[in-house]
Amino acid sequence: MKIADLINIVDTFNANTFPGILPKSQVSLVASMNSKVVISSGMLPIRHCFCGQTGKGYTSSKCFVDKCLTLDDPRNPASKCSVAVGAVIDNQIVAPETRLPVILAVGINYGQQSKHFDYVNQNVPLVASTGMRYRLQRIFHRLRKKQCPAKAEALDNDFHLVAANFFPWITSEAWSDYDFNSLEQSALIHCCGHACPEEYIVDLASRIPLHTLIFHGANNAVQFFGGSVVRKCFEKQDGAEVDVIFSDNIDDSKRKRVWNAIKLCNCKQRTQALCAEPSKALLIR
Repeated sequence: MKIADLINIVDTFNANTFPGILPKSQVSLVASMNSKVVISSGMLPIRHCFCGQTGKGYTSSKCFVDKCLTLDDPRNPASKCSVAVGAVIDNQIVAPETRLPVILAVGINYGQQSKHFDYVNQNVPLVASTGMRYRLQRIFHRLRKKQCPAKAEALDNDFHLVAANFFPWITSEAWSDYDFNSLEQSALIHCCGHACPEEYIVDLASRIPLHTLIFHGANNAVQFFGGSVVRKCFEKQDGAEVDVIFSDNIDDSKRKRVWNAIKLCNCKQRTQALCAEPSKALLIR
């Protein structure tokens, strides 16, 4: 795929998706060639508030928003807001007419690059540095060492990389720093995220002629949602197989090595069989 075509697809997808998670009156920024939406504090939509208490003291959906999803404006300490980020294309130098395979890397959320990164005032462009390429290539290398048959030969030189996430909102700290238990993750994603996180990814993936789909994050909800995407019979529009990989987080700078990397066998045939016979299990090489 040519880079211009990919940019057009992802830009259109972002523009169509953001109004779907926010009432139009609350969107203060939805610009072409931009992947960010900013809303003022207290305006983030919350669905199905819960009562009770979790292990870390979260007592309601509003409590999650106040503690996890409210960002301070470094230029104005009195100003607070929430920031959502859609799909982002990893920047690279490539000739406009060059056709390259496309990888879609799906994580939990667009993580904090630094405690001092200004998400409020600094633009999150549609094409930006994701920092994922090196660790992603390490995953392909590890799979090849384990004799996993992956279509990696086309990835040895170059490829387009699109990053997207099941949860759209930036957290005030890195997701891993919260150490959410499964109940807390589920409540936060359900109350404040996409109406259907799997459909969000399926919709994006269906627009792109994918070579590889990778779900990264071994200790959060990525595996559950990724498995659900696979069970929805994900496949390329032209009917060709798509490599589906689950791995450790590929954008976590704290992780020095990739320990977990598995590839689903015969993705297209397996997912079709699962839809026909849900009792069958995915086979992993």
